[in-house]
Amino acid sequence: MKALTGMDFAAFTNLLPDFERELKLHAASKPNWQRKPGGGQKGHLKTAEDKLFFILFYLKTYPTFDVLAIFSSKSRGRSCEAAHIYLSISVSGKIPASRVCSTNIPTRSLLSGLVKASR
Repeated sequence: MKALTGMDFAAFTNLLPDFERELKLHAASKPNWQRKPGGGQKGHLKTAEDKLFFILFYLKTYPTFDVLAIFSSKSRGRSCEAAHIYLSISVSGKIPASRVCSTNIPTRSLLSGLVKASR
């Protein structure tokens, strides 16, 4: 796990509750729902664990969205959308960057994500 995400399993499981809470807050804050929560098409990344692994894998390896699409069973466009959403959740300031970042994750990725999330 550390080779793919930059975190060992213990650090990953410690980060998971915070990420899951922020994920639920993000979903609840969407305006103008057309369906009830839980309705609509189901995503390929069903659990918060899968979503957290997805974004940590992205930050650690920094693949192109084409490569990310292969690993996540999504299209390139959906991979791009998911990466931006999960990145904004993980570095929104509510989860400390020190808990997301390890020495193996490039800070350039985190900083560019913070700039994009603040716009």
